[in-house]
Amino acid sequence: MKKLCLIASVALLQMNIASASPVEYTLGGEWYKETYREYVQGNERFMQQRGNLWSFNGAVKYNFNQQHSLKLAGRYSKGKINYIGGVNGDEENPEGSPYGSVTQKGAPRNSFDIRLTYQYSMPVYQDISAFIEPGFGYRELNDHSTRIQHDDYDRKNKLFYAHLAVGMVIPFATNYEFTPRVAYNQLIRGKQYSYMESTIVNKQRNGKGVEVDLLVSARLPYDTKLTFGPFYRGWKVFDSNEAEEIFEPKNYTHEVGVKVTYTF
Repeated sequence: MKKLCLIASVALLQMNIASASPVEYTLGGEWYKETYREYVQGNERFMQQRGNLWSFNGAVKYNFNQQHSLKLAGRYSKGKINYIGGVNGDEENPEGSPYGSVTQKGAPRNSFDIRLTYQYSMPVYQDISAFIEPGFGYRELNDHSTRIQHDDYDRKNKLFYAHLAVGMVIPFATNYEFTPRVAYNQLIRGKQYSYMESTIVNKQRNGKGVEVDLLVSARLPYDTKLTFGPFYRGWKVFDSNEAEEIFEPKNYTHEVGVKVTYTF
């Protein structure tokens, strides 16, 4: 009997140590609809890409104490998009063709985002707390149009940006909490690679983004939680510089979807 009690005590001690660990891990996934549009001569639409993407998310968070923490998060997304656009003018066809004259369906697309943030939390009212998250991120997007149309070209976009988010943790009902969050992203440096007969590189220096999360978490045993809810992510990137008489025009990206994550 004493031996069984000793084993049980050791098991409980190990569980308490695990629950008191300063390190949190998060795994999950998301689905979202992405819409990407380019504009020339002000607000004249030149092309659009739209499709459904699936993501795998992961994060590691180190809690220094109840107020200060550091988090490294990553996301990999993959899906297919449909293209609507036109053709730029050239010597044979100076006027080109208008928006809507060219279509393409099912082009493979993938992207990934890596972000490092510091979080400071503070109580604001009873059990309600607020937090602020400054940090930096890197985003890369790849289009593989040549896999379905050989005379087309692939492209890659790389963005390095500063990130600032604010949010709240609002408990409601037993073991549930609502976490609204708003973030702003400021482009620091971007590059657009167009793989034509030669690789054309355009530099992007002016852009901004916004994110909105409306997430609900259910607290589970052993200090774990399940989080789910809708989100929005958007980018606006202005005209790039010109390289070989080609530039990347002003563009908008909208991502609307839902995510589910498990934290342990």
